[in-house]
Amino acid sequence: ALSPQRADLNLINGMGADLRLNIDNLALGGNDMSHPDLGVNQFIARADWSAGAPPTTDAWSMNLLQTSPSFFDLLAQLPEDLSAMGTLELNPLGDVSGGNDYFHKDFAPSLNLDLDLPLRVALTDLLFRDTLRISATEVPDFDGVIALTIRNGFPVAMQLSGSWEPAGTPFEMNLAPGSGAGASVSEVSIPVTSAELAAGGEIWFSAGLATQGYTSFTGMERIRIQARIRGTHNIVIE
Repeated sequence: ALSPQRADLNLINGMGADLRLNIDNLALGGNDMSHPDLGVNQFIARADWSAGAPPTTDAWSMNLLQTSPSFFDLLAQLPEDLSAMGTLELNPLGDVSGGNDYFHKDFAPSLNLDLDLPLRVALTDLLFRDTLRISATEVPDFDGVIALTIRNGFPVAMQLSGSWEPAGTPFEMNLAPGSGAGASVSEVSIPVTSAELAAGGEIWFSAGLATQGYTSFTGMERIRIQARIRGTHNIVIE
């Protein structure tokens, strides 16, 4: 399912010349759409090249959330193309610059589609795997743990499991879902000995998730894991 946030059709003018745009037909996947701006002249001012490249550009935008039928309803059908047809006129007000127009091949007028489209998806048995390397560390007579702090930025709960290798010490825990206020924070401790720290090793992680129906994702979700060695050890002072 698609959750509309922003959909803009932008014409960016990088030319040192004025433009007049008139779009008379807009179609998505072969389906014509109506819009209040269709058939209306749009004036885009010339770019300012006084400071050189890149120029200060002017732009015009069409808000595609105002189309009928709905742009996002048509987008959900996974169309192959978006087409816009019309006319683009150069210097519609005449020679207002006294022939001092400017064109650069790298800054031609461009028509772009700008989408902000979080997805609502349903996931079943999705599994993430990763490994965290713990470098060899000499800590004589150590009594303590490797303390893990896990921040879950996903809006769903996860089941995290793993092990400290090569010792094979397992761990398992549930991660609460993140929210708009930030990631949830969970902690787990893995017992570790001086000999294991001196040899170094790896922490193997596996995190599984499944959504309850459709859930919104932004693409910025992360799981962040911090490892610290925490405990006590004997120091002999002579």
